[in-house]
Amino acid sequence: MHLQKLRYCDGTAGETHLIMLLLKNVFVVLFACATFVTAIAQKNKELVAFKKSNLWGYTDTNKNFVIEPQYQEAHQFSEGLAAVKLNGKWGYINTTGKTVIPFEYDAVDDFLGKTACVLKDRLCGYINPKGKALAPFAYDEAGRMKSGLAYVRIRHYYGFVNAKGKEIVPLRYSAVEEYNGEVACVEKQGRWRVVDKNGKVLGDTTYESYVSFSEGYAAVKKNGKYGYINSKGKQVVYAEYDFAGPFSQGLACVGIDTFGQRLYGFINAAGKRVIDLQFGNAKPFSEGLAPVMFSGQWGFIDTKGEVVIPYKYREVWSFSEGLARVNNGMGFGFINHKADTVVAFKYAYAIDYKNGVASFRNDANMWGAVDKNGKEAIAPQYENVLDFSTGNYAKAFRKGIFLGYVNTKGNQFYTE
Repeated sequence: MHLQKLRYCDGTAGETHLIMLLLKNVFVVLFACATFVTAIAQKNKELVAFKKSNLWGYTDTNKNFVIEPQYQEAHQFSEGLAAVKLNGKWGYINTTGKTVIPFEYDAVDDFLGKTACVLKDRLCGYINPKGKALAPFAYDEAGRMKSGLAYVRIRHYYGFVNAKGKEIVPLRYSAVEEYNGEVACVEKQGRWRVVDKNGKVLGDTTYESYVSFSEGYAAVKKNGKYGYINSKGKQVVYAEYDFAGPFSQGLACVGIDTFGQRLYGFINAAGKRVIDLQFGNAKPFSEGLAPVMFSGQWGFIDTKGEVVIPYKYREVWSFSEGLARVNNGMGFGFINHKADTVVAFKYAYAIDYKNGVASFRNDANMWGAVDKNGKEAIAPQYENVLDFSTGNYAKAFRKGIFLGYVNTKGNQFYTE
């Protein structure tokens, strides 16, 4: 390569400038390499609960111990802390293995939003990451914080407290559902109503039952029929349906009984029937398609009601991570949006894809997992569904014993 000598307006040579440019390029390359190496190192620093000889410790992703096995039980790290059990009591440690919250609890939950629910002397309460109690240990039951509020129960009555332990919704309800956004459903004397985050009852109507809020709307049952309310408790869809599902991608599946047969279709948030009631069954939209049954066979339609994947399956489920679970009568497998078979129909059962893998059960009733290319990432060897819905690690059981964790690539973080 010919490098032309640079000269500035004062007539001096630009060799120094050229060298500086070359050094700058070298620095950029070295910085990129260092960043890449650092990213790999940080990934390897991720700590995973590892069971060895019935004791738990923590390793990096390469299975090198960072915290030696010493605990009776252990949870995965959450918000920088992990719940561990020692001498029959639970506490919390940090990523160096230092005890941050003493071992004094009978049961614990993982930290979420800097709050954890714990059990002590048969009563539930909440603590912060320093172990400080946020509310008195006074509850017979307590849930995790969701949308800044958690349900609690004393005897037969439920209410809600906030992250500071303050009672927001009085404990006077027979049943409650966790907050979904700004509202929650609560039940009193067999009737359901909606409350906001201040505990205020929205609307003056009560309902026989409900379907959880989704996309700002909830199906509610009144006088034996279903309609929909919005997050302010206002009825926006008249109660005329015998079935009402959750809203998904702006549409909700509804059904009406006609001459002994229930027909399904879809409505929008304004209550307009955008896809006529014509199907023998239907499931929610996902990734632009909805499973529907016609003349006893299942296929998929788009949001305009056009058939995209023909009716030819025994049963299908909504798409998840680009693939749909399908039963063709011979077994369970997965197809893509073009109806191409990605995972062969050879399993006795399967669940939807989560974090890149789908758990399946073979004819011997053993569970494994398959990746998106149809390759078995985890050979069928476990007695339980491998649930990766919350992350890359799932609990694994055999002969009723909790072996430890396995990740989506099939790496086992335990020794038998």
